[in-house]
Amino acid sequence: MSKLPKKRNKMFKSNKTLAIILVTLSISFMASSVQAQSSDSDPDKGFYLQGGLASLKLTNGSYSYNLGTTYALYGGYNFNKNIAGEILTATSSTPTYSTTLTFTGFFVKPKMELNDNLELFGRFGSNNISVSSTVVSSWSKAYTSYGGGLTAFMSPDKKQYISAEYMSWGQQGTVKLTGISIAYGQRF
Repeated sequence: MSKLPKKRNKMFKSNKTLAIILVTLSISFMASSVQAQSSDSDPDKGFYLQGGLASLKLTNGSYSYNLGTTYALYGGYNFNKNIAGEILTATSSTPTYSTTLTFTGFFVKPKMELNDNLELFGRFGSNNISVSSTVVSSWSKAYTSYGGGLTAFMSPDKKQYISAEYMSWGQQGTVKLTGISIAYGQRF
């Protein structure tokens, strides 16, 4: 009987991540039609969807290793040119030490325009992180997350962009999860 809840628990985490991705995509696509009506009035407001790759490092005291490629999907809303709210889902799996990691997070994203093509941003919020590894004990809980980066707009209307960032994704005792990422985004 004890095996059934473990299988159900793993399945629930997998389905939860998939559900978050589907909800994010649905909201973003539904919002594109609403945004089309209001985009003429304020181009700095509206929904966006951003997908990217991260290289994360798991550090345990003096020992650290790279988790390989982590896939991340952000859905967000720009309230104005200086502040946005985001949700995140990400997943990573590497054969090194049998490490698997999943995230779901909620963030506030303050921004500052440097010029017409560049924007500096911060990201502060909470991540629910689940890590399973043979190196460290498995853990899953909400952590404070913070980071920052730079966005480069690829079009004059600022609808398409590329961003690069560094983030501290979470910490449990001496175990830290940090990394860099690059992403492509589309504003609706």
